[in-house]
This record gives sequence, structure tokens and C-alpha cells, in this order.
Amino acid sequence: MNKRYAQSVSLVSPGVARFCTKRCLPILFLLSGLFSSQAQVAITYPEQAKDVVTCNQDGDLRVRLRFTSNNADAPVVTINLPPGLQYEAGSLQTINGNLNITESDLSDPGAPQFLISPSDVSANDAVDFAITCSGGCDARDFAVEGGLFKDTVVVQTAAGTVIEDNPNLNTYNLLFASLSH
Repeated sequence: MNKRYAQSVSLVSPGVARFCTKRCLPILFLLSGLFSSQAQVAITYPEQAKDVVTCNQDGDLRVRLRFTSNNADAPVVTINLPPGLQYEAGSLQTINGNLNITESDLSDPGAPQFLISPSDVSANDAVDFAITCSGGCDARDFAVEGGLFKDTVVVQTAAGTVIEDNPNLNTYNLLFASLSH
């Protein structure tokens, strides 16, 4: 490569580059941690989600939320179900933990919302809960088209939003009748 050309594209002097690397870079990492405040909650599944049988057997989803910070106040949980599945109103059960969870906005049965109380959560506060969902013909169509049955859990707090949508975690099957000649 032509030395003259390489020198002409240099934007900063070596002294400035060393200063930025030693002084500015650590400060930028520190500030990025401050500005990217997560909702500070761990979303796990104590049990594998149960398969759903269309028009016959409902499926259960069990979720554990553990808060890891004192900054995650006013939590709202939304569970986005796959196409064709619906939350069964009144099926919410608190299994364990020191927090309470109640139904909130059920206007979209494919994405029910729940409130956690008290709204002032602390580090290590937790709740395990279960919901039941059912599937219809739309769910069957989604399955036939190769759709993945995975619930997405979204926790919104005053500190930010955490979304658990890993397609490798807690997937399940939709079982349906198939008649052929």
C-alpha cells in the first residue's frame, strides 16, 4: 500500500488516538451502562409449557419472574401468545413468591396483561404464576404453515422493558386432528 495515501486518510494523530483509547473509552462504557437501564428482571420457566390440543385440551404456561434491582417499579407483564391461541380469563394462578399478580387488560386474549403488586418492588422479590390458553382453527393454520409455538413474555417497569422471546426456550406443540382418506 502507498505510504503517502495511508497517511493522507488518517483522521487523528497517534497521540489523540492513545488518549481516547485510555481515557474516553472507559468513560463511554460506564455511561452506556447508565443509559441502557434494563428493567432488571430475570424471566425463567420452572416447568416446560404444556402442549395445546385444539378444541379439546388447554395448555398451561408457568413463568417465574425474579427482580434483580430496586429500580424495576410498577411492573406490567404482557404474554404474547402465538396466533390462534387465547388466554382463558380467570385462569391466572399465583404459585409461589412474595409478590402478587392480577389480571389487568384482557381486551386482547392473544396478549393478556397482568399487574404485579406491590408496585414498589425490591431486589430478590419474585412471583411464580401460571396461565391457561386454548387454541382454535387459526392456531391449526399457524401450525400447518410451520409456525413456532412460543409465548413471548414482556415485563415493562419504570426502569425499562425486558423481553423473553428466545425461540430455543419453552416452545411447545399444537396437537390437532387430521383426517385423510
